[in-house]
Amino acid sequence: MTENPFGRTVYPLALVLWTGAFGWRACQVSRDASALAREAERLEDESRALDAGARRLHRLVRETGERAGDARFLSELPNILPEDKGYLRTQKAIEGRRRCCARRSPSA
Repeated sequence: MTENPFGRTVYPLALVLWTGAFGWRACQVSRDASALAREAERLEDESRALDAGARRLHRLVRETGERAGDARFLSELPNILPEDKGYLRTQKAIEGRRRCCARRSPSA
């Protein structure tokens, strides 16, 4: 049989080159996968921060609504009492007059 020098030198060289290319591409895929994992972790951290911020804002809006209700009540509180002090004097005079008349009239 005749020996084929091509098969003895080129084929093993091609296998070595293919193995080298495969290894290089595998390393590149591994690096890309690591970068993707880091990016996914960063996105998860940001989403957790956004969720916490949204919950905090929701709580602040609720508290602000409660305080606005308190402020509305306090701002309307002076409207319960009359602004004119003469009105209070008149009411006291009417009350005194009513008591006086009630004492004079005989009880039935």
